[in-house]
This record gives sequence, structure tokens and C-alpha cells, in this order.
Amino acid sequence: MSRRKAMKLASRGKRFGAACIDMVIPAVSCFIAFIAMIIIIANELAYNSYGYGFGYGYGYGYGYNGGLTAGTTTALIISLILSIAYVVIQLVFFNKSKTIGKAALGLEVVSSRDGEPIGFWKMLFREWFVKAASGSVFLLGFIWILIDERNRGWHDKILDTYVVDLKESAAMHEADARRSAAARPAPKSAPVPAAAPANEPAPEQAAAVPAVQADVTEQPSVTELPDSVLDVADVVVETAKHAAAEAADKTEYDTVNARTGDVDE
Repeated sequence: MSRRKAMKLASRGKRFGAACIDMVIPAVSCFIAFIAMIIIIANELAYNSYGYGFGYGYGYGYGYNGGLTAGTTTALIISLILSIAYVVIQLVFFNKSKTIGKAALGLEVVSSRDGEPIGFWKMLFREWFVKAASGSVFLLGFIWILIDERNRGWHDKILDTYVVDLKESAAMHEADARRSAAARPAPKSAPVPAAAPANEPAPEQAAAVPAVQADVTEQPSVTELPDSVLDVADVVVETAKHAAAEAADKTEYDTVNARTGDVDE
């Protein structure tokens, strides 16, 4: 299954505003072309005549006036340029699943299945063909946006699309992120170990101190120890025997001295 996105639907007011913006350039182009055609027709009716006559001065004349003037030609060229520019710009925005008006108001057309933009071809089909069905019956397909609970017209229902507000969706996501961050519990700090007394070594130092201090002078140095484990054990045994013999001699010497002292006294 595709993952759905949480997005904010475009309001009816913004959809109406986007539609009005989309109609500005075509309306201006059609108005200019309409004025130019009115001027052409008026010229044809008023001046497109052919006549002749005689006068007392033996004069003879005739006249013919009609066709396009410089003004009407300029008006038609401007109307044509506006129409072409409008189509090209709209095609560019169709590639972004938008129209000129939707882009101006931060709206986008997305699929109801996954919330992704519908793309160029589906957008082209929606705007130039399916919308004709919405306007075919007294604009009822567009009026349906006002009564639909999800602000969808007939063209949205036919292609299963939604018009979403990108700015409102981004603000909604930021608010959700802030609420999630506020609801997340703060990390617990590690407990601080109690300070050791001054007369006692720290735990790390105490572990390094041996329980019984050995006489370093009676032990062989590291360089004197053999490499094998068995030889090391032999050296330790011999060292222990030597230390025990010296201790016995010292004890016997102290005992003899003590007895001699008693006899002398």
C-alpha cells in the first residue's frame, strides 16, 4: 500500500481566486480581439461602398474603402501574442501540476491515492477536456465545489484528484513537529558519582593498588623474566623459597640474640 500524506485541502475562496487569475489573460486577449472585430465590421458597414456620379463641373468620382486598418491589425496581433503566451505559460505550470492561478496562490493538484502531484498529461487532460464536463450543464460541475464536503468539483471526482494548499500544509506539518517535540520526554542525565573521601583512593586508583605490597627489590625485573609461562612460574617459586629462607635465618638470629641478652643480664 502507498503511504498517504497529511495535506490541507484548498479552501473554496482560494480555488475561486485561482480560477479568476487563470481567466485574466484569456479575458484580456478575447476583449482585444472582440474590439478589433467590432471595428472591422463597422468599417465594412460604413465605408465598404462603391459609387459614381456626375456633376456640373463635369466631374466624375468613385470610392472604395474597407479591409483592415493599422489599428485593427495591431490589436489582432496583440491578442494573438497574448493567447500564445498564455498557452505556453500554462503548459509550463501543468508540468508542476498547477495552473498560473494555482501557482500564484500556492495550490497544487494531487492524486487522492498517494497525495503525489498528478503530472503533466493528467493535468492537461483535466484542464482542457474534463473541465468542459463541469461547465457543460450550467456550470454545475464548478458550483459543486461549494456543496462538496471536500471542496471537489466534477472534474476532481472524475479524475479522483484533490486541490491542496501547499502553504497551509507546510504550516500544519511544522505545528505537528513542534507539538511532537514538546510532548517528547527530556532525556535523563547520567547520575553524577559521589566524590571519594580525601583519605581514600578513587575507585579507579584503588583497583590498581594491589592488596599486599611486595618488595620490588627482591623480585626480578621484567627484562629478567623468561619468555615461557612455565619458566616464569619456576622463577616465582625460587624467589619465594629464597625469601622464606632469609626470613627463617633472620628469625633464628633474633632468637639467639634474645637468649644471649637474657644470659648477660
